[in-house]
Amino acid sequence: MACGLVASNLSLKPGQCLRVQCEVVPEAKSFVLNLGKDGDNLCLHFNPRFEAHGEVNTIVCNSKDGGVWGEEHRESAFPFQPGTVTEVCISFDQADLIIKLPDGYTFKFPNRLNLEAFSYLAADGDMKICSAWGRSILAVLGPPGRGAKNKLYWEKEKKRGEKEGKKREKEKREEKEIEKEKERTGKKGGGRKQKSKSTKRKEKKRKEKKRKEKKRKEKKRKEKETRGSIF
Repeated sequence: MACGLVASNLSLKPGQCLRVQCEVVPEAKSFVLNLGKDGDNLCLHFNPRFEAHGEVNTIVCNSKDGGVWGEEHRESAFPFQPGTVTEVCISFDQADLIIKLPDGYTFKFPNRLNLEAFSYLAADGDMKICSAWGRSILAVLGPPGRGAKNKLYWEKEKKRGEKEGKKREKEKREEKEIEKEKERTGKKGGGRKQKSKSTKRKEKKRKEKKRKEKKRKEKKRKEKETRGSIF
């Protein structure tokens, strides 16, 4: 087992998304993400199995109520590969948990415990956690250790997440402004939509920003591969 981390200070609420990024180790057999109230009360036991318990390339989900396991649910979609960095996004409402896999495939698992908030996250198995954070950065899993060094890591991840959130909000505002500008110029042109100079500048600026962001992420990914995992 390459990983064994627990975070008990989450405060994930309905509508918020928990993103877990991890590196699957070579020759991986399986890994686990547990989410809920505590170790005996889990709304989601997420267990991708590469080759374990007699199953190959299968995702097994379950819940645990008062230490008692529920009925297993299986998904045949399996976008995980050993030796790669992957990401899983989990959100929920009163009825279901929504799990988004790395390839964009999404499926639901019933919220059997009817929890209104999740405070517990545990990771185990053949993977190394890179990061885990909620939309509002309510908790972050950092590298093992105590004291100022680990606290500093958490604060750094929190600021990075907040910065990314603000950037996304700004991009949404710019897109709305562009749409409004398109509608306005379309009305002026007698129904034929024409792009104004300001709209063209905004679109050009947005495309350039996306290009730079893509280049930055690619550079960061290569540096990470060279540097190796934080664990």
